[in-house]
Amino acid sequence: GKLRPLSYNPLGKVLLAECEDDQIRLVIRHNNAARHESLEMTPEAELFAQITAIRDQGYALDSGFSWPDAMIAALAIHPIADLPPLSVAVGGLQQDFERCGNDIVKQLFAAMAPWRRK
Repeated sequence: GKLRPLSYNPLGKVLLAECEDDQIRLVIRHNNAARHESLEMTPEAELFAQITAIRDQGYALDSGFSWPDAMIAALAIHPIADLPPLSVAVGGLQQDFERCGNDIVKQLFAAMAPWRRK
């Protein structure tokens, strides 16, 4: 039930990673300008560094996004050709991700393989 701007959450960041840099810049600036006062502004350079990491590894990993001590792994999928991507995530306790996060991410990739962009 929470609403977060694209550039402020891992599900949105994996979608932004598939966009051109100019489009990302516009979204980031809009999100920063329109964000709720409870969200701390994230510098554009920091967000671009996160987007670059997502592009390199193919997924986003984020802790404390919605709940303290929680972590999620998110990636973009393409369930229908020629339509915009969707994002999916798996979440759990941060301690579980610290212990077996690589396996969790591998299972997420395996489960979503049919819908990943080739």
